[in-house]
Amino acid sequence: MGWRDYKNDYLSIFGSGDNQCPLNHVHVPGFHPHQCLSISQVCIGVTKIEVRIHLKDQHLCHPRFKTSKMQIDSTTVICQNGYMLQIDLTLDQNFIYSCVPASDGRCQIYYKTPRKKGCQFCRPPFYGQYCHQSHEWYDQRYHSPPRLCGGQYCLECSENQLCSICRPTHANSEQLQRCELDCKGFSTCYLKGSSLKVGKYCEYGWYKYSGMCYKCPNGCSSCIALLDYYGRIQIRCQSCDRGYLLLQQNIHSQTLCYISYNCFSNYYVQSSELLWDGYYSYNIRCEQCDIGFSLNKSGQCVFTRNMKKNCFHLNEADNKCLACMPWYALQPDGTCSLISCSPNCQTCLDTNPRFCTTCDGSKGKVLDEINGICLCLPPTGVYNDICKPCKEGYCNECEVFDFFLCTSCKLGSNRILANQECMCQPGTYDTQKDDQICLACDKSCLTCSGSSNHECTQCLDESISNRISIDKSCPCKIGYADSEIREFICGKCHPRCRTCFKSTDETMDQYCLTCIPGENRIVTDNFTCDCQYNYGDNNGTYDICFTCHYTCGNCQNPEPTGCTYCLLSSNRDLTTYGECLCQKSYYDDENDNIECKTLQKILAQNVLQLEYLITHQQHHLNVYVLLHKLLTMDFHLLAKNAITLVKLVMVLFHLIVYHVILLTE
Repeated sequence: MGWRDYKNDYLSIFGSGDNQCPLNHVHVPGFHPHQCLSISQVCIGVTKIEVRIHLKDQHLCHPRFKTSKMQIDSTTVICQNGYMLQIDLTLDQNFIYSCVPASDGRCQIYYKTPRKKGCQFCRPPFYGQYCHQSHEWYDQRYHSPPRLCGGQYCLECSENQLCSICRPTHANSEQLQRCELDCKGFSTCYLKGSSLKVGKYCEYGWYKYSGMCYKCPNGCSSCIALLDYYGRIQIRCQSCDRGYLLLQQNIHSQTLCYISYNCFSNYYVQSSELLWDGYYSYNIRCEQCDIGFSLNKSGQCVFTRNMKKNCFHLNEADNKCLACMPWYALQPDGTCSLISCSPNCQTCLDTNPRFCTTCDGSKGKVLDEINGICLCLPPTGVYNDICKPCKEGYCNECEVFDFFLCTSCKLGSNRILANQECMCQPGTYDTQKDDQICLACDKSCLTCSGSSNHECTQCLDESISNRISIDKSCPCKIGYADSEIREFICGKCHPRCRTCFKSTDETMDQYCLTCIPGENRIVTDNFTCDCQYNYGDNNGTYDICFTCHYTCGNCQNPEPTGCTYCLLSSNRDLTTYGECLCQKSYYDDENDNIECKTLQKILAQNVLQLEYLITHQQHHLNVYVLLHKLLTMDFHLLAKNAITLVKLVMVLFHLIVYHVILLTE
């Protein structure tokens, strides 16, 4: 008992499972369906399996895993100084873990069954049966913490590492005090000059032969050397170390010390047999094996996992497993199957790896104990396997299982909830800034990528907004315009306008840019669509301007007396009777010409007409028409214009010639 080295032997028996357990949890066998249990002091006093929370960390507590004085080292769970870990095996084959006071402080893990109890693993630096030996380099008196000596074979040493007591068969030199002298198996030795002087007697556990000391076989506390019948040396154990059986090896009285290393309680010789070669064969049986071992059919203790695959503790009565090795789940048929917890869990049931028993509190997760799932607490959601505050994204609140699925949007962000996304509301755009606030689009846009009216991505329906989509803008359609303050909806232009730069009603200014075709109107400097020259609308009564009398600039009716305005270029003045009459020294040429002319221009025009008639229409010339033209001319004025007079003489000459021709025919 207690011969095992904790650092080197524990994992070979219990297996390695702590690396898959969360912080402050360890794997211990025999707590099916739980693989990992908390060693936290928060679990002290639990009477049932439960999850306790401390500083956001979740701890799976078990009433058979008593955490008072427990701590974790690099191997597994251990107890604080002055205590040892006691593993109790109950009558119903359940394990109980607890820390109990250690009598001498040398035992690390103590095993107690209904039939036997004893140390299973020694506390470093001790080892060996009943932990009575200490490893080389270490003082045998200290364990918490161990004291390192200055010499390999020191048994006890001072604080400055000088050896005070040496291990058997070694001694100090006067100079070094490092137990560096090897006594060659003798109990004492010293240096005389440069020569090693040894004592008279061999050390306990050694025997003397031919003046030399030799070590007894393992387990022999004392032995002697004898010569057999053939003159060969035979070693006979006279006494054994504690826990060993003294057995006769052969008929020549050679004895040995036997130990069953993995037997926890008494082992005994059930039967023996003398073989043909003179050696004895013994059938040695064990009453109860060490933890992690089971009796095979020969009564020997072997690893339980070698008898039943992946099993740690076996019910030998029916060969069914009661506890499995780390991360193997106990099945109803008594076998063990490999399992792995869902990544969403911190710990889980080994019967259902997707059913969580604790969650990672450092990630903000909490356990839904009914459904066995790890959730985030509102207002957080899962983001890369951690719980992240919803407000760090676009959401105000979000689904606990998904950070990106919003259930509400932040106030003042100008965002609305659509398919669980917080989108910029219509008429705003995402600036991609840290504040996540959507800014207003230009009023002409329904949606946009920026603030200008040339960054529209969508226009409001034309039937509602009176806008059309052109490239990346939403201008008003023909007949509509923005109001003085731009809005989503375009207002109508004045009825006189085809297009305008500002909407208005019939009572306001018109703001026209173009006029309606066919209405005989033009845009004025005041952006109004007034009747063209020589057209009228009876003071706005008519939409389509009608033609005035040829003398009028504008009018209220087509009559000569219907004029309301005379064109400056017409050389006419408006009378009180509504007529546009020629100004003084100007005359109407009676050709429906709005422009009044001087007499000089009229005479010149008449001469040109006579000339044209004679030169181009002589075969149809009406002499009386010509005479009429001549008689209506103002000869007084002609006399003042030499060129016109010459032309008139030429016309008269042609007229006489033409008349003669007519008479001869």
